[in-house]
Amino acid sequence: MRIPSFRSRNRDLATDIDRIGNLRKAVRQAILATRAEMGGLHGRIEHARATAAFLYGSDLGPTVQHEAGHAKLRTAELHITEGEQRMRELEKQVQWFQEIDNRLAELQAE
Repeated sequence: MRIPSFRSRNRDLATDIDRIGNLRKAVRQAILATRAEMGGLHGRIEHARATAAFLYGSDLGPTVQHEAGHAKLRTAELHITEGEQRMRELEKQVQWFQEIDNRLAELQAE
């Protein structure tokens, strides 16, 4: 009767390190993609803020009342609010991904 052989401890360790490394690469890619989305979103939020300021300052003013200007201003305000909410979500995602990467780094170092 033959006793089954097992892989060496070093080979198991190398396989584990490779697996963790692949996970870390994926997490880092997610961080980069999230930060890229945040960069684009930041630009769109700033554009919406500038649009709102322009509409308020020139089209509406404190006393001028017309529906088209108000509708544009409300749309800009909505975009700002939605954009800021998404930015908070993305910031949480980056924090979460960084925590995952830190934990994977700890595993890789063991």
